[in-house]
Amino acid sequence: MTLFAKVGPDFTISPAPTTASVNVSTGFGTVSPSDPFPGGIVQKYTWNWGDGSPNTVTSGSTSSVTHTFTTSGAKTVTVTAQDAYGVTTAKTLLVTVS
Repeated sequence: MTLFAKVGPDFTISPAPTTASVNVSTGFGTVSPSDPFPGGIVQKYTWNWGDGSPNTVTSGSTSSVTHTFTTSGAKTVTVTAQDAYGVTTAKTLLVTVS
């Protein structure tokens, strides 16, 4: 039995696009973080685009993150936030590229 659950940082992405066009830069809006730990600060985000391209790593509260998809189809974009304690939280977005 665990008395305390490990709780990581939380964040929202606004706007979070659900569609994109091939070879057109798509904006992923503003990332707004929060962290339940005292003094907890989100230090970095890792964006895995789900299309085989290299991850994009950003720090802090980042706006105007963009990506250009080069192939069509459904892409699962995974964003992982890591706080100053090394605790991570991941969220996924399903983006349909046409």
